Amino acid sequence: MDLHTLSLVLSIPFYCIKKEYTLWYLDYFDIKLLLVYMNRWTNSIFLFLAGLLLLFSYGPMFWGYVHAPQNRFYVGVDDFGLDTMGNLSTMMQGYEGKWLGYFNYTTAIEERPSILKFEYIFLGHVARLFHLEPLLVFHLSRIILALVYLFVIKKIIDFFLVSTSGRIAAYVFVLFGTGITLPWEKYSVMQSVVIDATVLGRLTRSAHHYMAAGVLTLVSLYSLSIFLDNEKKTRFFVWSIISAMLVSFLYAPSAIFLAISAVTFPLLRLIGHMRIGKKELLFLVLYVFCLLFPIVYVRYVVAVVWGELNLTSAMEKLNPFSPSIVGYFFGLGGVYLVSMFSLARFGKEKKSLYYLLLPWLLFHSIAVYLFSGMLDVNAVRWFLTPYAVVFGILAGKGMENIVTLLVRYFDKAKTWFIVIGLVGIIILSGWWSLKTSFRKAIPCFCNLPNYDYGYPKKEVVDALIWLRANSQPKDVVLSDYYGGVLIPAFSGNKVVTSWWIGLGKIPSYPEIIQPIVWFYKGMMSEESARLYLSEHHIRYVFFSDQERNLAAGQKIFYPFLKEVYQQGGTVVYLVE
Repeated sequence: MDLHTLSLVLSIPFYCIKKEYTLWYLDYFDIKLLLVYMNRWTNSIFLFLAGLLLLFSYGPMFWGYVHAPQNRFYVGVDDFGLDTMGNLSTMMQGYEGKWLGYFNYTTAIEERPSILKFEYIFLGHVARLFHLEPLLVFHLSRIILALVYLFVIKKIIDFFLVSTSGRIAAYVFVLFGTGITLPWEKYSVMQSVVIDATVLGRLTRSAHHYMAAGVLTLVSLYSLSIFLDNEKKTRFFVWSIISAMLVSFLYAPSAIFLAISAVTFPLLRLIGHMRIGKKELLFLVLYVFCLLFPIVYVRYVVAVVWGELNLTSAMEKLNPFSPSIVGYFFGLGGVYLVSMFSLARFGKEKKSLYYLLLPWLLFHSIAVYLFSGMLDVNAVRWFLTPYAVVFGILAGKGMENIVTLLVRYFDKAKTWFIVIGLVGIIILSGWWSLKTSFRKAIPCFCNLPNYDYGYPKKEVVDALIWLRANSQPKDVVLSDYYGGVLIPAFSGNKVVTSWWIGLGKIPSYPEIIQPIVWFYKGMMSEESARLYLSEHHIRYVFFSDQERNLAAGQKIFYPFLKEVYQQGGTVVYLVE
């Protein structure tokens, strides 16, 4: 059935209801049906691409659950799931009923509750209210967040781009676009290239705060652009401020890009000989103020604990990242190159969103090479913003301009052939990154002990689940630094030490760790051991492989310790 026949069929109900609806409306229906047909076609393509992305993203995770060794508890993350353990520990605080988070990885510092990582606190409350396992809520919420992310991206692309070619190109670039990469061992120049090993997971499997910040960044830009296009729609300005402030709390680098977009917007409009009113300027100033205030609050008020433990600086220096200029632009790849063609619309484009997205093309590189040093942050932080989404959307606009140029010289079929070929070459040029991203998501179950946070021993996790059910959150648990990471994540208890404390290299670290070594080695007298446990308010003593290594393979023997749980080589003692 062709479109004209279909429009005739659809006109019958209207004709029956009211005879004034005659075939005069057929042309109208033809146009509307054509638009609906094209929209459904592009929708189908996006759904297919999004489904493909979700398959490649969560397929390795499903494989991990199926193939996990019987003695291992697969958490559902990459091999070295240390960051996930930290986020789960914050989530457990919400599960315990707290509304403010605190640093529970050592008793060496006092508790200083703050609103940092409130997104994980909220998830903990969801798990508590619905009586769900926190880890299940962790994964379900991430899947929901991924679907919301994809929906927002689709909404903005369809709003910003008008042509089918531009929309489809943007879909592909945003979902699968990455840098120009080749096998390291074959080409030495590739050693300086940014290998985007997260390309298949950046929209679907990243940490909650990265994904939520990405969603809200796009929502803020979209809402602000709607308001700037029509100042009567003040509710969109309110939404833009609310979402921007949430971004500031979630992930400061994304908020900095939002501030840059708002500050440079009037300048770009003036350069493009476009009107900018005083009212718009006033609202933009208010937007930037509301945006930056939470950043200052978080950095200088509530992040004091991380500063005291030197953890922020230590984390940023843990894996130094400083790509060369050539490596940087190779890492952005063909998507960035095509996005530069969007500049052809400068001064002509009427939608404000264009001028809010455009600064990202320049300031992302400035952030990587200048802001990183100024703010003492790892350059990789700027690659955890939704920069790839912005570049992909602008590349869609660039593709529209390329198509406009091509149709002058080629017919429609040849133009589509060239466009499809160009998009294919750009995606295939990042094949190595795509393959690396897929393989990286597959757990190898091969990490050495103390580094297997992504799949700890099942008996250890079972012991911690028992501890959660049979202890109070305020009860302190003594363990080695490895258990000090797992215990807050699965049982919610506070610990004396953890891997995080060693990372910070704080001056008092030897004073924290040395008594633990003496305790497990049995080098303390009964009186000294009891005094040590009492001073740190230790209620339980955890004993597994790492603690057994400290004890030279022997069990600890103190008369005031009562064995209350044992499975395999993992034991939990109650301090009587």
